Amino acid sequence: MRDLVTSDLKPVYVGLVLVDNARKGRLRRLIDETGSAPMESAHETYDLDSGWPTARAAKENRTIVVTDEAELRRDYAPEAVAAFHSLGLSSAVCVPLPGTVIPLGTLVLGWDEAHEVDIVEQALLAVSIGDITGHDLRAATLMGQVRSMLRQADLDHPGAGPARALAAFEHANTRLDIGASGTLIHAHLRPCPAPQESSWELTWTNAGHPPPLTL
Repeated sequence: MRDLVTSDLKPVYVGLVLVDNARKGRLRRLIDETGSAPMESAHETYDLDSGWPTARAAKENRTIVVTDEAELRRDYAPEAVAAFHSLGLSSAVCVPLPGTVIPLGTLVLGWDEAHEVDIVEQALLAVSIGDITGHDLRAATLMGQVRSMLRQADLDHPGAGPARALAAFEHANTRLDIGASGTLIHAHLRPCPAPQESSWELTWTNAGHPPPLTL
């Protein structure tokens, strides 16, 4: 997960908390195997109703942005402030991972300086959805490679739409014998021009994946 977001958004910290299916109403933090974030072990599990911004994002199914430590102290629990400080963060964004019935968890990105999540970064968070065949290291590697190839295809075909980018990727996947297989939705999310500038336009294409539902 870290590899998929650091190249674009350049956070200094990427964390993931998931709803613990074995314990209702609890979140479980995935611990970084490098041990570079001790607070992950110290706060491995916590309640969905607790005063963490990650918990609020999951519970309310909305993106939570923390602009500075003062805001964190005002709106959240002391342990969240301590964790924020131990990671050396100045700002963060918590993106919910919605499920069909209950939330799946939250993806959190943190920066060591003030960071405003602009309109481009909002569009980037959770727009492309893919499921590469397999559950091993090769599948994870291919997932990152497919994402990079789709982005390159978008850059090479400006204004052509997501279907054109997908066709270009499929051509490269076949000719280069990369061997990636799976399902996906690839979408472009852009603000509408005036006079509907407060609205968004979603253009999408899919390959074997069920159509998206928008809320």
